[in-house]
Amino acid sequence: MILADGRIAYEDGKVYVAEPEPAKIEVAAAGTPPVFSETTLRIMAQNNAKRDHNTTAWGIGGGLLGCGGMYLGAMLGAMGVEGSGGLRYILWAGAGGLAAAEGLANTPDIVVPIPEQLKLPDPQVRNKYRQLYQAETRKLRRKSIYGGMVGCAVTYCGGLFILFSLLYG
Repeated sequence: MILADGRIAYEDGKVYVAEPEPAKIEVAAAGTPPVFSETTLRIMAQNNAKRDHNTTAWGIGGGLLGCGGMYLGAMLGAMGVEGSGGLRYILWAGAGGLAAAEGLANTPDIVVPIPEQLKLPDPQVRNKYRQLYQAETRKLRRKSIYGGMVGCAVTYCGGLFILFSLLYG
């Protein structure tokens, strides 16, 4: 179903931005390359970034980094550190896991595939598209990584709850 603002809604509840129609791309004059508005470039970048994004891989990577850091901190805290030192290790390791996940989301090695219709225009258009694509890719990575961290944390806490319930009944 196409919504009033041009977005496409699917039966699973997800809403995607519609591809820009070729008729909306303005041609300046005969023999010159088409002119792309920033909105058209943004829509193209969003759709291509969503198509190329692997949510599962980034979610698992973020979950392993974030929860692995917290688990490491819990082990270090339990290894004989007395007083409130154990909690300090857990908090520092959790913050380190968050920082590592944020660093993973912001890696600069994003390969930007340039669509065919952008290969002819001037380099400024391609650079703007590249910036928009990288920003959208980082946003999708961050969303997947934090979702994976939350899922891993919930699973980890649920596992601890079940383990303590079985041990201490």
